[in-house]
Amino acid sequence: MATAKSLFRQHHGLSFVDACIVASMHDTDIDYLYAFDDDFDRIDDITRLETATNPSDPH
Repeated sequence: MATAKSLFRQHHGLSFVDACIVASMHDTDIDYLYAFDDDFDRIDDITRLETATNPSDPH
């Protein structure tokens, strides 16, 4: 389990607040995030969505 502190140190340009969000996502098995902040694109196992696309919708 990655901590916010280690994520902050590993991903240059990622704010500590964003690192806390990612750590929380890892803890709760959340893979998708709606955000306009492209800093989340630095995290390989997080998918950032910008539109009203539902990633669980089979269409």
